[in-house]
Amino acid sequence: MPDNGEIKILGAGISGLSAAINLVRNGYRVTAFERQPDCGRRFHGDLEGIENWTSKADALEELASMNIKVNFACHPFSSMWLSNGYEMLNFRFKRPLFYLVRRGDMEDSLDQGLKRQALELGVDIKFNSSTEEADIIATGPVPQRIAMVDRGIVFETGMDDFALALVNDAVAPRGYSYLVVSKGYGCMAVVLFDRLASANVCFAKARQVIGRLVDIDIKREKPFGGVGTFSLQSRLSKGKSIYAGEAAGFQDCVLGFGIRYAVTSGFLSARSIVDGDDYPALVKEKIEPLLMASGVARFLWERAGWGHYRCLLALTKRVKEPVNILHRACNFSPVHGMLFPLVRFMLNRRYKGLPM
Repeated sequence: MPDNGEIKILGAGISGLSAAINLVRNGYRVTAFERQPDCGRRFHGDLEGIENWTSKADALEELASMNIKVNFACHPFSSMWLSNGYEMLNFRFKRPLFYLVRRGDMEDSLDQGLKRQALELGVDIKFNSSTEEADIIATGPVPQRIAMVDRGIVFETGMDDFALALVNDAVAPRGYSYLVVSKGYGCMAVVLFDRLASANVCFAKARQVIGRLVDIDIKREKPFGGVGTFSLQSRLSKGKSIYAGEAAGFQDCVLGFGIRYAVTSGFLSARSIVDGDDYPALVKEKIEPLLMASGVARFLWERAGWGHYRCLLALTKRVKEPVNILHRACNFSPVHGMLFPLVRFMLNRRYKGLPM
């Protein structure tokens, strides 16, 4: 822990700002160095979900427990359609399945909301800048360790709020496509965990299939794209620096919902400095089991793809609360422990050269 109470953070994304907010609240002077001219610049208005199935606690309550306020657009979704391209099922949940947020440098985005919280507390954010020495490194996805990509469009629309997930390997190999609409703003995209170079072709196919399933109203569309880093061998430190967020490889390997990972890892990195706790031990307790479970869930997801995911749809039909399937799949259990060696082998073969 620095003797002078000054902390340097490299990266002012979600994990970096989460760390900064918690450090300043505990009396530290924090400077965050961001290479972009503003927070959220690597995003283009795309809609992302804060998943609400991993933990029994509500996601927003969990954010509040980590001193993150909801001062950004955040819309709960308790209804969703699921399709394999041939049939559609509608599910309604007792509590929100996810909270939809916007990413980018627009005023109501998650990124700008966290920036405002950090600035109000006194965090010094230096844009268009970097530093060779940092206590926390939170620079986002590592180009050499990309494990997933997404491609899509955002648009204005007259459609009612709506959410659809499309699972079809002819459209998104080992991944999925989605269409979400919230308060007149829509996002349609494909998420791939394999054949990453085919993202543009896959999105064109997804758009065609979704267009057959749903009467889509699209105005003033804009393209976007992104990447994700996932690793089962997290990079936690280098010298005196500790890593948070995707810079450490923290990401959901099932569906790519990584916001809770980002906030949690930033919070834990701050806690390790404030309380003097061992950061690797915190990660092993709070994050590593989820990472391992998500790897196993990805393996099971891909096995469920046989027969155009008809078995997956059939299973969800029989369950009163389908979110329980996701909850069990994403939390480590003895079954996960038995399957994990096979999963590690499978991921190592697919992502050769990446730390899996």
